[in-house]
Amino acid sequence: MKLFCIPHAGASAVSYYPWKKYLDETIDFIPLELPGHMTRAREPFCKSINEAVYELAKPIKNNIKNNETYAIFGHSMGGLLLYFLYFNLIESGMESPVHLFFSSRWPPYYDNKKAHLNLDNLDESRSKIIKMGGFKKEILNNKQLVDYYMKVLFADYKLIQSVNDCNIKKINTNMTILWSDNEPDIVDEDIYTWKLSAANDIDFTKIKGTHFFPTEDPINTTNIINYTLKKYCLPEKSINV
Repeated sequence: MKLFCIPHAGASAVSYYPWKKYLDETIDFIPLELPGHMTRAREPFCKSINEAVYELAKPIKNNIKNNETYAIFGHSMGGLLLYFLYFNLIESGMESPVHLFFSSRWPPYYDNKKAHLNLDNLDESRSKIIKMGGFKKEILNNKQLVDYYMKVLFADYKLIQSVNDCNIKKINTNMTILWSDNEPDIVDEDIYTWKLSAANDIDFTKIKGTHFFPTEDPINTTNIINYTLKKYCLPEKSINV
């Protein structure tokens, strides 16, 4: 079983490396990296959703051989991209992933105006991003680091807000929808709109924590993943507490 992970806006594959310590030993964990982010910092940012999906699909197609089972996790922006990535993989003839994890994200056909950033007002957007959290003190106290992350975040938000007029499409694989009890711009009703895409089983799990719970509390998140993927013939593993 392979598990691919699409990071949130401003983050990189490196942010999810701690998961390897807690995931079941039978799960081959492969966090994905978009151009312009950390390990691919020298490459230009993606300018469109199609370009980003292409960059995410390549490593998945290269890593899945002989009908291997696989699942995909996407957090926040990663959840948005996962929606489009799923259909790209299916339309290209790939076997369907056995499970999709959409984390702290509403579907792209739902307009959540609360989360919109006015990217023409850089100071306002910068302030709103910082208030969301996710920044360590050593980053906030270092102007050079703040400027670097803001550059990445603004590129990611331009990508996110380029999506419009998206049709509702059915997802023919099982889904788990995760979100926290302390989301800055998400209410439960936003999350439940995923039901419109559910052609198979869908499970909703609300977690204590902040918007950044997958990286701030990796044990809890990977426990849910381990438990969920057991149904796909994974051997039992004791759950960390």
